[in-house]
Amino acid sequence: MKKTDFTLYKYKINLTGFTLIEVLLTIAIVLLVGAISAPFYMSFHSSSQIDVTAQELIQTLRRAELKALNNENDDNWSVAIGENDQVTLFKGSDYYIRDTSFDEEFDIPPNIEISGIPIVVYQKFSGNPSEIGTINITNQERTVNINLNSLGVIDY
Repeated sequence: MKKTDFTLYKYKINLTGFTLIEVLLTIAIVLLVGAISAPFYMSFHSSSQIDVTAQELIQTLRRAELKALNNENDDNWSVAIGENDQVTLFKGSDYYIRDTSFDEEFDIPPNIEISGIPIVVYQKFSGNPSEIGTINITNQERTVNINLNSLGVIDY
């Protein structure tokens, strides 16, 4: 920081300020820190996005199971996974002839792919799923597996 003294009308005035080099150096340091941290942020964001998607899917499966156990609206409850890049909780056993007024949906982020079981139907009263197996949630960096057994237990 440069200090300049000069006299104006018998008063001594001290002027302080930043030089152009100091300002440019500060900007360069901020840009350098930003450029170094950007890949770490993107990796963290991608990793957290797959975890959030897995948790939302698990919650949707559990919600469908509870609705079936409680015999809500006297029907089975199901989850369609991956239809129209969404996960849909719906009333009934058939996705294509369902009553859409009961649907609960969440979007799958564009960089995430879900494979495995396409539709899980939970039987009313028992809450047992019609399909058992693994649901794979994948992005560029990693894969998360959600296992569903015949009793409806979800292993993540």
